[in-house]
Amino acid sequence: MPKEVSDRIAAGEVVERPASIVKELLENSIDAGADDVAVELMDGGKTLIRVTDNGSGISGEDLRLAFMRHATSKISGFDDIQNIRSYGFRGEALSSIASVSRVEVITRMPDSHAGTRIVVENAEVIELGETGAPPGTSVAVSRLFAAVPARRKFLRSDSAEQGHCLEAITRIALARKELRVKVTANGKNALHIPRTENISERVALVLGADFARHCLPLRGERGGLRISGLVSQPGFTRANGKAIMFYVNGRFVRDTLLHHAVNSAYRKIIESGRYPLAVVFLELPPGEVDVNVHPAKTEVRFSNPSAVYEFLRASAIDSVSRILPGAQEHDRVYTLYRASSQEGGTGRGGAGAVQENGEIFHAPPRFSPRALEKMDLAGLMKAVEDKRLSQLEASPAGGRAGYFSSLQYIGQFAGTYLIFSGPDGLVMIDQHAAHERIVFEKLRAGSRDRKLGSQSLLIPEVVNLSVQDTERVLSAAAALNAMGFEIEAFGEASVAVRSVPAIIGEINIADVVSNLAAHISETGKPAETEEWRDNIFAFLACRAAIKANREMSEQEIDALCRDLDSIPFASNCPHGRPVFVCFSRREIEKMFRRA
Repeated sequence: MPKEVSDRIAAGEVVERPASIVKELLENSIDAGADDVAVELMDGGKTLIRVTDNGSGISGEDLRLAFMRHATSKISGFDDIQNIRSYGFRGEALSSIASVSRVEVITRMPDSHAGTRIVVENAEVIELGETGAPPGTSVAVSRLFAAVPARRKFLRSDSAEQGHCLEAITRIALARKELRVKVTANGKNALHIPRTENISERVALVLGADFARHCLPLRGERGGLRISGLVSQPGFTRANGKAIMFYVNGRFVRDTLLHHAVNSAYRKIIESGRYPLAVVFLELPPGEVDVNVHPAKTEVRFSNPSAVYEFLRASAIDSVSRILPGAQEHDRVYTLYRASSQEGGTGRGGAGAVQENGEIFHAPPRFSPRALEKMDLAGLMKAVEDKRLSQLEASPAGGRAGYFSSLQYIGQFAGTYLIFSGPDGLVMIDQHAAHERIVFEKLRAGSRDRKLGSQSLLIPEVVNLSVQDTERVLSAAAALNAMGFEIEAFGEASVAVRSVPAIIGEINIADVVSNLAAHISETGKPAETEEWRDNIFAFLACRAAIKANREMSEQEIDALCRDLDSIPFASNCPHGRPVFVCFSRREIEKMFRRA
């Protein structure tokens, strides 16, 4: 196979679109120690991509070598692969890019008197010589896929490709608080991400006001594994999982295992078909993670994936399981972002808007220097984290000890909503959603501890079903028995129910059994899985919970509040609906124009 053909085939693994080039060049800049990078795009990067940095530069002797396949200064031996701390290390970026485009590099090391310029097109060196240049490196890529027109026709519109480039930039910049990035597109300012004091401020700047107002701190450390970041409150979700981002040792990665761990933490607290938002940073010894899985280096492999999974899941559960009613701590964040959008930035619905289709980075917010001077986001986000963490640590049950029991009961509205006065404002609790969560957690805990008692019926109840539904229910009889049901065959098209879980009280047994059959038919999942049991428990809790439009006695309300204090995930029912809403005093005063 001719070398130029093999080079272009290999380049296809690294260079998929202009955004791939932007990613590789920006990572090279960071590896060179740059903290100030300018990116220029023309026609979405299809006509020109130029990345200029203030990094360490490349020596004139090494510049030609930099375009050879697998030429790298970042590893010297095979064992170095086990201790990768840089973004690039395979020596494929410049070689791959130059095999499908024209590349011009101008570079100078700080202690050199002159710079070096090289032009490479379709893997051939066209020009090489000295030139005047500031310290750092500038890489210009043009004529992308000119020699591979079949690849070029698969590129999308200019705006779509520009969006992908901005997405690649912000994903990298999100984890590098010391990095300043300016982007121009077709001669106009497209993005400016300034340096920040900490990651929390970085996340707030890049992901926008909505996420900042609805985030929860994520922290955890176990052995050599450390987890940090932010996750969204259960009521703040998206229609897909694209807003869940992971960084492993500072590198953005896509990983199904990590994705599942976060989603698992939100199971039964958000609505089906909805996904949380999250920015998760994992740090672990380089020897325990393989980043050499794919040329694009966006996939990783863990030496102990189950340990990583369980720890991330437990950390996310810890963050979202103990949410309490409270004033909107993020009101000031929103005010600051609104001010910034009026002074040169972009507000809600503009470039900083988070889109439902998951393209959340295609036009991140911009902030003017004047607006940023007014934004004490670093201190603000730290205060928010400290306040939430102090609340979470106050009680092993999940919230401040006895929080719900300490609320002052005012009355019941519409026979459904319980109204309380609390230290953070006015709290309204949906009695059905609250009791549904309580019953669900008790069923789940009883099953886990194998202490789920059953209540025998004086007279077994016979439930008539179809032949198929009878078979489905009986196929799950063992699992249902572990939940407190005792169900046996009673003819070809019916079953006899002899006992039910004691905790669910009086229920319509025929309705429950027929719906169990429907659920088994729809899911087709084995009865032994935790998800299957949780779905059954959620269904039972809904049937057994106090209904709307039912007057509750004060004794029942006291018991409900005590139960809410004793369970995790008191913020949402098993189907994702909120258990409570809170109106701060400030919000109420604003309604009456007192603030």
